[in-house]
Amino acid sequence: MKYTFACELPLFVEIACSSQAIQKVSLAPADKRGIELLITPSSFSQKILDWMYAFSQKKPLSLNLPFDFTAFSPFTVQIMEKIKAIPFGEVASYGEVCSNAPRAVGRICRFNPFPLFYPCHRVVRKGNVGGFAYGTPLKEKLLSFEDFRR
Repeated sequence: MKYTFACELPLFVEIACSSQAIQKVSLAPADKRGIELLITPSSFSQKILDWMYAFSQKKPLSLNLPFDFTAFSPFTVQIMEKIKAIPFGEVASYGEVCSNAPRAVGRICRFNPFPLFYPCHRVVRKGNVGGFAYGTPLKEKLLSFEDFRR
């Protein structure tokens, strides 16, 4: 199912779901403004749509969506939860997320299967925005959309 949310952010989001959980979220820059969403139908599709609409309006919701973490270690899940707790429009450095394993935070961000929902774009390197699995220009657009200022 395809949906479009009006906003200034040019973004394509694809969400793959099983009957029980969100399996993967993929991002790509879009050619025009607005968030284009392609989603596998599920029993929780409406919650995803509500979350995406709120995000597009810069008012993200704190919904209890099901994510499939079965393939992840407890440490990875713990770091992902810390990343999820970074507020809209704010950032944290890799070391602030986990002071004793900042490189691990970088790897977890690089392989984050649920970007936006677990906003790895809000994890930055001290002094610059750092890398992003979907490219630094998209990370900068996401941070700008969230009105983050250095």
